[in-house]
Amino acid sequence: MADLEFRTPWMYRLLRHPIQLGILAGIWATPVMTVGHCVFATCMTAYMFVGLFFEERGLVRRFGQRYLTYRQNVPKVIPRLWPSDSGPKRHDAPSTRCAD
Repeated sequence: MADLEFRTPWMYRLLRHPIQLGILAGIWATPVMTVGHCVFATCMTAYMFVGLFFEERGLVRRFGQRYLTYRQNVPKVIPRLWPSDSGPKRHDAPSTRCAD
């Protein structure tokens, strides 16, 4: 596996999964919510959160404490409307390499 460094570009400082937030908005934003669309949106949302669980598990394995700290300070999908109690933290400094 290639050695990758852990970085947090601008949007990833606000939430850990901005792409999934966009997908959720696209799934749930509809002018008419039919029963079929509601079932589809619910199942896709559940599927996405199961996928995020496994993705984050792999990121913790790969980046260790660095990702755990990031996960503790940055919300998963819904951005905070107010700053966290611990204040802003930068997460894009070089990380230690993981030996695989």
